[in-house]
Parts: sequence; structure tokens; C-alpha cells
Amino acid sequence: MTQRFALKLAAGSWALADYVDPAVGVVYLDVAQGLSDRPRRGAAELACGPAIAKRLKQARRVLHDKLLGDHATGGLTCSNRPGPPTCSAGGATEGDSLIRLVFRDDPDRGVRLTAIIVDDDYVHADQPEIDRNRAAQAHRIAALAAPGCPAPAP
Repeated sequence: MTQRFALKLAAGSWALADYVDPAVGVVYLDVAQGLSDRPRRGAAELACGPAIAKRLKQARRVLHDKLLGDHATGGLTCSNRPGPPTCSAGGATEGDSLIRLVFRDDPDRGVRLTAIIVDDDYVHADQPEIDRNRAAQAHRIAALAAPGCPAPAP
């Protein structure tokens, strides 16, 4: 995962949809008050079918605003280790939302988008707390993704 990759996604040069496996879907988490809080009711879902496009449009808009828009806050970081490949943007100050895209390695595509996490009121925490919260989010993502998406009707 590289910053160049995330910037291409934010600019729309590369489509997020090209990195989604429709059989698996995309988990969407919207966390309201910092990394450790539970998502608001209805803000944790496995997006399948048409819902994938809706969530990808929201994610690209937030990425664009954070990285390329008139009020870009920057703060783009991408990492392959530890854990799954991720890219995050925003969260530069308290009240500045953070968006994190979580990917998995894929032999055909390189990576596949598995989750979009938006923290609407990011509060800076120490690294051990961030690590604990991200581990809890990883478990929640796995639980939501476990059923996968239903096969399209013939």
C-alpha cells in the first residue's frame, strides 16, 4: 500500500470499485466519538450489491476532501505492516474526521478493499490504546464480513 495508490483513489484516477470483491462486499463502520467508541446504530454494516457503490462514493468523497479538496488536511499514511494493508487520511486535529481504508492481499488484484472506517470525531490517543481499538475494530469487521454477500439472483 502506497501513498501514490491512495492519492490515485482519492483523485478518481483509479476506481475504488475495481478493488472490491462483490462476493465479499465492504464493511462500513462509522465511529462517532473516537476510536474506542462503538459505531452508531445503523453505522456498521456489510455493504453488498448497490450498497457497495453508495459506500464507495462516500469514501471517495471524504478521501478527496481530506487529500485534494479546498480544505485538505492531509495526514495521509499508508502501511502494510503490522496487520492488513491500510491507508488513513485526516484526523490531524480533534474534531477532524479520520478515514481509514482497510485492504487484504489478493493474488489477482494485488489488494482488495475490505473495510471503510470513518471516525467523525477523532480523538488522539496513545499508541497502545490505538492498537487495542484497531484490534477490536478488526474483530468487528471480521464478524460483519463473515457471511459474505448473497449471490446475485439469476
